[in-house]
Amino acid sequence: SDERVAVVEEVTVEVSSPRARSLPMQWSVAYLIQGEEDVTEKELAMWSNHSDTFLLTYRTRRHDAIYCPDLRMRPDDKGAFSRGRNTLFLAAQLQELRRGWAYTYFVFSDADAVAHGSWPVALPDWERFLKEWEPAIGAPLFFKEDLPFLYTHLFNREHRADPKHPRSIYWHDQMFMAVHREAARVVLPMDSSLDTR
Repeated sequence: SDERVAVVEEVTVEVSSPRARSLPMQWSVAYLIQGEEDVTEKELAMWSNHSDTFLLTYRTRRHDAIYCPDLRMRPDDKGAFSRGRNTLFLAAQLQELRRGWAYTYFVFSDADAVAHGSWPVALPDWERFLKEWEPAIGAPLFFKEDLPFLYTHLFNREHRADPKHPRSIYWHDQMFMAVHREAARVVLPMDSSLDTR
């Protein structure tokens, strides 16, 4: 509706204001989950003294989630994915303004993303990677030694690379990715008009 668009535009102006851009940054993570699957284990692992979790659903109303029924993917509207991510990003920015300090990373996750092992085991390693390497955009590398053929295996063999070390990549799956606050100023919000497939 026009009323909802006006509210979103007003909030967007507030989070892009000079005050919002100059918030001091503290080491913290905003986990932004989008989807319908049960994310209880993931959410419990993600909540901590230095992180918050935001959840967006589009079919099921939950007391602890942003509910956006108009964000269902349809053949004639592929932009629902980006608009959902942008809604979560906006919610995290509003939380920053309320607190008076900024998140270091915005970590986007599909609800059906699965951690190798379990979320309580995988997340500390993930956050350690973000702290140590401080990537502009970080994504986990899928590596499984017992699979006979993956491009990552070829890369490791050709370059004698240790699969446990980070590397620069030009393409990544957005199922689980981190965007540093400084990079977010350039790459977010997402442009939903680019979602064509």
